[in-house]
Amino acid sequence: MIWTPHEVVKTELQPGETVRWTGSPSFMGMLRTQLFPIIFAIALTCFCTPLLLSALSEPFLKHIGWNSLSLITWFVAIGFGLCLLGNAVWNALAVWRTVYAVTDRRILIISDLWWRHVLAMAPNAINTIERNERSNGRGSITFRRETVDTGDEPTTTTVSFVGVRDVRNAAREIENLRLGSK
Repeated sequence: MIWTPHEVVKTELQPGETVRWTGSPSFMGMLRTQLFPIIFAIALTCFCTPLLLSALSEPFLKHIGWNSLSLITWFVAIGFGLCLLGNAVWNALAVWRTVYAVTDRRILIISDLWWRHVLAMAPNAINTIERNERSNGRGSITFRRETVDTGDEPTTTTVSFVGVRDVRNAAREIENLRLGSK
């Protein structure tokens, strides 16, 4: 079966719900959002791998007195780096089967790479509309920003449409949805 964004959105609509805007993220836009995790994961893995390999050599272990806990730490660090890298690459590749939609009732982000993931956001969850637009009309729209105090320092989470072609119309429809809910 051929994947078409219009059909994917249609399967998620509630009875009587109509689509006001649809779009898809761009690969480069999503890759930009994943750049820090990718660079960090590569740096961590590249730093830990030589240390682990040298730690596995028997003479080196005896010389510095490493124990099995040290080896486990390097394995975990490399595993963490590879998982972080895999997640960032997965998110960047998922753009080819991701669709954004604004309906008359909610915002939808549907990703369907190997399994379907649907994020539906009601109008009352929209607490900001920040549009970043380039000269070619592409850009990103943040429509949910939440800051949580974790004790050490606050962590901010955002929900956005990333790298859409028609950012101005998408922002207008999100604003209409938010205003219509009040």
